[in-house]
Amino acid sequence: MPLCKTGLESIIEDDVTSCFSAEELTSWNFLSRTNSNYQFISLRLTVMWCVGIIFRYFILLPMRLLIAGFGISWMLVSTAFIGYLPSGRFKGWLNRRASLMCYRILARAFSATITFHNR
Repeated sequence: MPLCKTGLESIIEDDVTSCFSAEELTSWNFLSRTNSNYQFISLRLTVMWCVGIIFRYFILLPMRLLIAGFGISWMLVSTAFIGYLPSGRFKGWLNRRASLMCYRILARAFSATITFHNR
């Protein structure tokens, strides 16, 4: 361990490294807003950020929740209806179609990216 410490100290105290100094950069991303040394960037950028938050949580999120609720309720209704049909090819075909439709609706609600292989 002392050997590693000595090696790191010699790298840090190198002649070339000591010629450079770290420059304090102004904030360019919103992750720096959590910093205590937050610097105001611009009013336009802050307004765009607030509009994005409002759009995301007051328009997109309720829409996704509605789609998910519709998908789950459609799955419950369709499988309950299909469960009362007599077993056979039609029931299997209808179950496959209803399941595929429900999975597609729920995948869209949760923004899934699905790739089918070997088709």
